[in-house]
Amino acid sequence: MPIILIIIIIITTIVIYRAIYFRSNNFTEIKNSVSDLITEFNDLNIYADNLSLNVLGGQNRQSFVGETSNTSRWKYQHGGLFSRQSHSQIYHCSRLVVSNAQVDGFKYLCKYFNIKTDEEHRSLANDMLNNFISYVESRNLLETKRNNLFNTIKNKLPFLIRIFKKSLYKKLELVPLDLKSVIYPRYVFSYTSPGGNSGLTYTLELSMPTLQRFIEWLDDRIKYKKSAQYQRIIMTQELRTKIKERDNFSCKQCHTSVEDEPTLLLEIDHIIPISKGGMSVEENLQCLCWKCNRSKGAKIFQGIDLV
Repeated sequence: MPIILIIIIIITTIVIYRAIYFRSNNFTEIKNSVSDLITEFNDLNIYADNLSLNVLGGQNRQSFVGETSNTSRWKYQHGGLFSRQSHSQIYHCSRLVVSNAQVDGFKYLCKYFNIKTDEEHRSLANDMLNNFISYVESRNLLETKRNNLFNTIKNKLPFLIRIFKKSLYKKLELVPLDLKSVIYPRYVFSYTSPGGNSGLTYTLELSMPTLQRFIEWLDDRIKYKKSAQYQRIIMTQELRTKIKERDNFSCKQCHTSVEDEPTLLLEIDHIIPISKGGMSVEENLQCLCWKCNRSKGAKIFQGIDLV
């Protein structure tokens, strides 16, 4: 038998074998797994794009539009003036502000990018951190799933199928499976000199470790607001008047009232002291005359060694 005929028979056999295999249930199962994996990769990349739009705060100064150009006939080197960008996460400021932001980034982040030290913004920051963590975990799991599937393709597919990679990838409709990196929000403090010849920039990126520290920083500020000093600050005149009216302008301990003594000095007392976790809420406030209030204070300190 001529060698050419043998070669033709071998090639024909391989072609028929591959055609039959590509219609088999085994290959269909692998192809469906690849299709599902591609869908998961696309979905996660879309999620990554959405994360990049999820920023905390942002300066709300006017963002100027249009184009700036140097029309001077003198060839001054003022490139810094004409390359300056306007963006909600870029704050153009003095050199002093940039320098201070380098020292106390979180404080200036809140001050110039409309992030308040309250429960709402702490919750938003925590949600952002959880989203980043979820994405990274999902990314790692999906990359592991991709590697496992490729190992399955390598180990389970027959040699005559695997050897022709280009046609195999085409049959599998396989595309490059890459996942996007997390784009963390970046806050920029930028200074450009009046002449545009010098500048200074400080960039604070809220990556996961930095965002975690920022949440802890917010926690400390929120706890401080709930401390004794803050509780005394929120004792407004309106609240004081309300408590006096509720208690009929009388001392809750000796029951003396301003009707009995027009010059009676009434003070608003915390039933549970602030030092023991008491809050400046109506349920924890009462009217005491100044004598009873001082007497109560003496009892609190009784037995405490102040030396």
